[in-house]
Amino acid sequence: MTPKGEHLFPELNKARYGESRCLHPLFLPALLERESHDQRFKGIDQDHAYEIICKWADIESKGKLDPMKETNLEGEFCKDIFGDALGYTLFSEDKDQWNFQQKYFVNGGHADAAIGVFYSDRKPQVRAVMELKGPTVNIDKDRFNGRTPVQQC
Repeated sequence: MTPKGEHLFPELNKARYGESRCLHPLFLPALLERESHDQRFKGIDQDHAYEIICKWADIESKGKLDPMKETNLEGEFCKDIFGDALGYTLFSEDKDQWNFQQKYFVNGGHADAAIGVFYSDRKPQVRAVMELKGPTVNIDKDRFNGRTPVQQC
């Protein structure tokens, strides 16, 4: 819940924008419920991560994200969420290896970001690639070559 007492994901089974074609939840409700009781990470780091997530949830609740494009948000969003909240090491931390890379090249173009182990002097070990979408994009709606953004990934 946000500090205002609102749920971060009030409607787990419906699309936020546009037509609600896909009714499967992005996060499994039973898994969310079970994991919400895990206290292994309780403390300052979790509290800080929670503040960051709530900040973005509040910005969205106020409608401030609606007029923004993905490209306007992705730098701040990625640093806040993946760097500060989730603790991924970023290239800008000037370490021998890092775990989060924006604009990662994949066959056929660039993914918005990737998670893995990245090095300056050898091939990375990529674990996941990400395609970010703007706040009003319905990710279940066909957008490109008859595929949804989810299918594009």
